[in-house]
Amino acid sequence: MAGPMYENALKLAERHLAINENNAQTLALMAHYHAALGNAPLAHTFIERAQAIAPNDVYVKYSTATALSSLGEFDIVMQSLASALDDRYPMNLALADANLTGLKELPRFGALMAQGE
Repeated sequence: MAGPMYENALKLAERHLAINENNAQTLALMAHYHAALGNAPLAHTFIERAQAIAPNDVYVKYSTATALSSLGEFDIVMQSLASALDDRYPMNLALADANLTGLKELPRFGALMAQGE
């Protein structure tokens, strides 16, 4: 069921990029969508593009974390998530995010959340 929603989201994001091909937040969301669909190479391509344009953008960092979490790349996720939280991404949103479900079972995730309390 989620597949068609992500495919539709990709189409909408592509329209947005047609207007501004350098919108880092849209590129990062596209990375998340591709990762959720299991397309790791494209997800990484969009992560790289987004980070090249806006390496300090909190939403780029967070979408990178959700994309990498979908791909099971948990070591890198922790770095990106920690950086987003350091930049004041709301912890309560991260805790509630189903995209981070696999990550929530790792001791490092609990330690990161405890550190921010």
